[in-house]
Amino acid sequence: MFKSKIFLKAMIIVIGVIIIYTCAISFFLIPKVENTIKDLEIKNAKEVLKKVIIIVNNVSKDLSSFESFILKKHKKELINLTDTVYSIIKIKYNQSKTHNIGTVLDNKAHIFKFNLIKFYNKNKSTMSKDKLKELIITYINIHRYNYSVYDNKSGYFWVMDYTQKMIVHPIMTKLNNKYVGDYKDSDNTYIFNEMKKIVENKGSGILKYKWLNSESKKIENRISYVFKFEAFNWIIGTGQYYDTVKEKIQNEVFTLLNKVRYSNNEYFFIANYHNVFLSHPYLQGKDFSDTKDIKGNLILPPMVAIAKEKGQGFYTYWAKKNKKDNTPYKKLSYVKNFPDEQMIIGTGLYIDYIDKEIKQKKEKLIEQLKVVIKKTKLGKTGYLYIFNKKGRMLIHPNENLNNKKFKKLKTPITGKFIYDELVKASKTKEKSFTYKWDKPSDKGNYIYDKISWVEYIPELDWFIASSVYTEEFKESANKLRNFIITITLIILLLSIIYSYTFFKNLLAPITILSELALKVSKGDYNTRYTVRTKNDELGILANKFNEMLNTIENRTNELEESNKGLEYSINDLKMTQKMLVQSEKMASLGNLVAGVAHEINTPIGIGLTGITNFLDITELIEKNYKLGKMSQEEFESYLETSKELAIIINLNLVKTVNLVKSFKQISVDQTSEEKREFNLKEYIEEVILSLSNIVKKTNLTIHIKCDKNIMLISYPGAFSQIISNLILNSIKHAFQKKEKGDIFLEISTYNDTIKFEYKDNGKGIKKENLEKIFEPFFTTNREEGGTGLGLNVIYNIITNNLKGTIDCKSIENKGVKFTIIIPSKL
Repeated sequence: MFKSKIFLKAMIIVIGVIIIYTCAISFFLIPKVENTIKDLEIKNAKEVLKKVIIIVNNVSKDLSSFESFILKKHKKELINLTDTVYSIIKIKYNQSKTHNIGTVLDNKAHIFKFNLIKFYNKNKSTMSKDKLKELIITYINIHRYNYSVYDNKSGYFWVMDYTQKMIVHPIMTKLNNKYVGDYKDSDNTYIFNEMKKIVENKGSGILKYKWLNSESKKIENRISYVFKFEAFNWIIGTGQYYDTVKEKIQNEVFTLLNKVRYSNNEYFFIANYHNVFLSHPYLQGKDFSDTKDIKGNLILPPMVAIAKEKGQGFYTYWAKKNKKDNTPYKKLSYVKNFPDEQMIIGTGLYIDYIDKEIKQKKEKLIEQLKVVIKKTKLGKTGYLYIFNKKGRMLIHPNENLNNKKFKKLKTPITGKFIYDELVKASKTKEKSFTYKWDKPSDKGNYIYDKISWVEYIPELDWFIASSVYTEEFKESANKLRNFIITITLIILLLSIIYSYTFFKNLLAPITILSELALKVSKGDYNTRYTVRTKNDELGILANKFNEMLNTIENRTNELEESNKGLEYSINDLKMTQKMLVQSEKMASLGNLVAGVAHEINTPIGIGLTGITNFLDITELIEKNYKLGKMSQEEFESYLETSKELAIIINLNLVKTVNLVKSFKQISVDQTSEEKREFNLKEYIEEVILSLSNIVKKTNLTIHIKCDKNIMLISYPGAFSQIISNLILNSIKHAFQKKEKGDIFLEISTYNDTIKFEYKDNGKGIKKENLEKIFEPFFTTNREEGGTGLGLNVIYNIITNNLKGTIDCKSIENKGVKFTIIIPSKL
């Protein structure tokens, strides 16, 4: 019998795995398979339902498209009808234009003149001239004509001679035989004198003026047409009041429009800009400024606004169809602007007429759906049906249920309403409803589980539901379960036999190696394994085990020597890093010294030049004074020049003092680590001033945003180091030489912390380098002398000295942003 603990463990594991596998097959896999098959059957049923839902949705889309088509069709009809009426009205209103009135008067005058000439020629040989003139005057006096078909013979003619004496005026008889040449209207137009000029120059023509209307008793605009009657050398005229003509035409339009009807007794209306109906079959003259529909929406004002703003457009509201029907219906109106008369023209139709057409289309589509529903099966006996929100069965395989209401139908077991349960199920995540029901083969015995999936189609207000017995989903699963159990038992038996043989052969060499390894662990390096075969992994393992024993002693000694050398190297590296950090600080101070020295040279040079010039002019004035040659003008010039030189020298000496003061403070701060109170904004400005010699060689602008009242009790030298290093870092890395750019320093306070935001709009930091920038000796500019300690020094100062945090964000080619948060008091 082979003795090995590993072998026994392996066989126990194998048997355990087989037992677990058997249990898993029995308790997990088979039920899982059954559930999977059942789920597949359910999924298939759902897919069938889903396909029907797609068909129903397509029906919904067809109805929606049809509804859109019908609505567009009726809208187009409303536009066309309104445009036709609009054209007729426009033609009518054009008749009230001055030139059209003149044309009508010209026609009337032409006919009248023709009749006068005909009468004159007929009787001139048989009557005396006076008698003929008397008859013609009588004829003119009584003659009236219709201006239009709706006129009541209000048109007349009058006569005057070239001396501007009125021969006959049928209406204003007080003018007869009187001189009218001095008659003028409110615009100072000498009316009859102008008429005489027209006849003399043109023979006939039109004149506009203001005249008293005998009917309205008001001064109104009047248009007259005059012509010459050569037989008696008369000027004959006729005319019409513009407002009268316009009113008559308007009445014609309103009368015509009130008579126009089209499909479903729809009509047209006209309203003015003040929301008053000028023409309407039922509401003419009504002010609709504040009238609202049942929804509380104004009716007419929005139509007027749409027409005025857009020229034309649609508007919907609710209205009654007639006095007999009190039911409000939704109405679609189309309006068009008539700006010349400050009014709108409109018409409309009730939406329910469109709904009737849609309903007919819907009924046809439902008939098509009935065919699909009848042909669709779920499982063996399952089916689909459709009902609406009112609880009416629309489509069901059982013809007896179609168009029947089933809201009050209850399940025999629970007593709950089936309709309510189905609607409730449509709102759940699973969208399913299970219940007990009978079978056709077992009527009245409600013990069989059934399931329904329910989907709601809001566009049609329909519910699509399925109904199927759940046991129909298990038949395929039962067959598959029996097959899996048989195959599993065979596989398990073969696995036990094979595992025993395999592990026995495999573990024999491993047992020997484990015994040798135990000896090695106790310090016995002389033991070796005799290799039986070199072709498999165990042979390779045995050979390598022997080689490891040969080299393990030598490697132990070498590692001890290497560890000692590595310890010395680490100590040297730490010392070098500390020296480089100190060198970086002194380099920053060196830049400060060089910058301040350069800045001081300029004001001192200017002061020295001023003093030299002052001494020269003083010696000259002294010499002239001693020789008695000094004039008042020279002395005054000396005083003025001296004053200017004194001002220049003083300004530059003050500047020098400030520079020295700033340098002294900053240099002391950078070389010491003493804590003191200081004004943050003033200190930042001093630091930037100390860097001005470097900054001015660039094309960069530094912007500072800081409250002037922020006082800190901290280490100013640390702040100087941070600001200097950040600015120098931007100059070295962010911008090309003389490249234009901006640096922003924004400082804000919150509770007991100070927040620094340092930004530039340079080339930014590459994404792969962003996490390394605070590491010591990391730089992308080593070829130009970069040490890689600048940002590391800043990081250590902030985190160690100032007890704060620093964060960096950057987008390549868009700049960099450092956010520093430190306590305001240390």
